[in-house]
Amino acid sequence: MKKSLTFKDMVLMTMTAILGLRWVAVSAKYGASCAVLWGIAALLFFIPSALVAAELGGKYPEQGGLSVWVTKAYGEKMGFLVSWLNWVSKLFFYPGFVTYAAVTFAYVIDPSLANNKLYNLFMVLGIFWFITIWSFRGTGNSKIFAVIGGLVGSVLPALLIIILGYASAFVLKRPLATTYTLRGMIPDFTNIANLALLSSVMFGLTGAEVTAAFAGEVEDAKKTIPKAIIFCAIFITILYILCSSAITFVVSPEKIGAANGLIEAFRLITEQFGIGQWFLTLMAVLMSIEALGGVSLYIMSPITMLFETSKNGVLPPFLTKTNKNGVPINALLVQGIGISIVIIVTTLLPTVNAIYSILIIMTAITGLIPYLLMFASYIRLKKMEKLQAKGESTEEFYEISKSKQFSTFVSIVGLISVIFGIVTSFFPPSDYTTTGQIVFFELLSIGGPILLSWIGWRMFSKYEQKRDTGEIQSTNNSLSE
Repeated sequence: MKKSLTFKDMVLMTMTAILGLRWVAVSAKYGASCAVLWGIAALLFFIPSALVAAELGGKYPEQGGLSVWVTKAYGEKMGFLVSWLNWVSKLFFYPGFVTYAAVTFAYVIDPSLANNKLYNLFMVLGIFWFITIWSFRGTGNSKIFAVIGGLVGSVLPALLIIILGYASAFVLKRPLATTYTLRGMIPDFTNIANLALLSSVMFGLTGAEVTAAFAGEVEDAKKTIPKAIIFCAIFITILYILCSSAITFVVSPEKIGAANGLIEAFRLITEQFGIGQWFLTLMAVLMSIEALGGVSLYIMSPITMLFETSKNGVLPPFLTKTNKNGVPINALLVQGIGISIVIIVTTLLPTVNAIYSILIIMTAITGLIPYLLMFASYIRLKKMEKLQAKGESTEEFYEISKSKQFSTFVSIVGLISVIFGIVTSFFPPSDYTTTGQIVFFELLSIGGPILLSWIGWRMFSKYEQKRDTGEIQSTNNSLSE
């Protein structure tokens, strides 16, 4: 296989897969301790997950990535469950992402609309269905839109919030909205609200496994991959820290909303520097484009992965139907209906930020479970001594360490951090104050993932029964016209 990917390529790919400005406002709610929390999340989760994914991606470069690794360790049912949960997590990811876009765009129309649940309900539903129908045309235009939006709508606002936030504090000498002390920078894990946000910070560092499948194409993989991973871990963590702290310089933690924290920081900075409303409007438009571009680009990828890694007969045949552009329109429509239900149900929550918080937490829980299986699969595969390249020397592939004990230790650290992140997700954030709201939160955060996991498990169990009785043949699913 030709080794075509360089250090620069791996860095850019990893950055694209992980970096997301929406996590900055989430972490800024921690106040002065946000910097330390990003460091903890990077050390205990990001680096272990990236290193494990790099080794597994090099040893098992087949299409399917994470689901392939889990299948080899625990069988087809668990492999399907990973693909299923990857798709299920998007049921909460998309509404949260579009809510972020709707709240941000409100600053173009009328900032007071950002906290209007009715505005957000119709805006989120309208935007999502527009993108869904737009996706029927294929992903060509969406990719260009997403790349431009990602560059201009993510990197530029990040740099501006850092420059202006720090200039406000250290050039204009404005009083800091957040008190910074050595003690205050230490995370207060006795605060339940802080624990509830921890999993969201961890989820902001997921995505390293996306590039791991290309490990076999990397030049001098044993050196390039760890260098790229460590570089990205440091760079992304520093960027998140600088952005989060810049927000806390101008907005106090108790006033930072998970959905509107970043754009609200831009509003205050605009007032302090006397830049003018045009600047805030421009930032709101760019950040909205970045969010919409991300949704339009990735709206079909979980569905495609689910079909490509599942067996014929697991999913209803009508879902595999495609149009002339090769788009699974029935699957997109079913996904749209499911997401619409999630959007409508969450409007029962007290505030827009509460809605956004539960969507992030639900995304984090269902999105972190596959990482739980990834670390467990790595440990099992190491124990079974199956991490060997077929027909080639393992020396050509990256390994965390020649010591199995150290490699296992790294994966155990990641495993424990994921378990901790999932458990802390069940603690309600500060937006939930009444008993009824807390009960509703717990029903969604605990009952939701359990129910959805059971549905995926049950679907595969029914497939196994049909396969064993000869009703269907065990072949991979495929999208067909």
